[in-house]
Amino acid sequence: MTLVDVQGFSDPRGLQIDEVGIWTLRYPFKLNWAEGFSSEGVGTFGVTTRLPSENKGTHMSRMTHWVHTQGRHLSIATLQDQGQRLLDSLESDEACVRVTWVGFVEKFSPKTKTASLMSYPMGLSVQFRRHEVPSVAFKIEVAVKSLCPASKAMSMGGAHSQRARIMATFLVTPVSSVQNALNSLERCGSAELFTTL
Repeated sequence: MTLVDVQGFSDPRGLQIDEVGIWTLRYPFKLNWAEGFSSEGVGTFGVTTRLPSENKGTHMSRMTHWVHTQGRHLSIATLQDQGQRLLDSLESDEACVRVTWVGFVEKFSPKTKTASLMSYPMGLSVQFRRHEVPSVAFKIEVAVKSLCPASKAMSMGGAHSQRARIMATFLVTPVSSVQNALNSLERCGSAELFTTL
């Protein structure tokens, strides 16, 4: 029995679609950063590509295969090669990979020096284009503490504290540092948060 490649047929309707692909695929993965930082866990992947007007569809199983063979071991240093393999398998000139996960960073209590892990929702979005350096954006969400301005203005003895979450997206360069991104966001709060004191 011969399987017919329906997705390879031409489409006379002339409709171009900006993104087609898979979404919310949960898969174990590890990300290695240039600075030595690594994060691993269960990532939620999205892999998409542009569908030219002359094509009927794309091969989404090839996207899942890429996540299994390449996406599980992402490295900032080798993203260009990993992206080229994705473009080759999809027979496409551009594709996008997005993955979100909860990362953990070890922090030490300022008082007791006790070690504990702090969780941070993270995300990576990589835009691949053939013969170009990938465009990489890193997203992180950081919990901070802030003083309530109203209670501070009304109180003689102090103010109650509030919790807030800061979400920021950084464009990744070869010298980007996850730790520097964390530090810059945590400095926006009135005091740094720790899992144990």
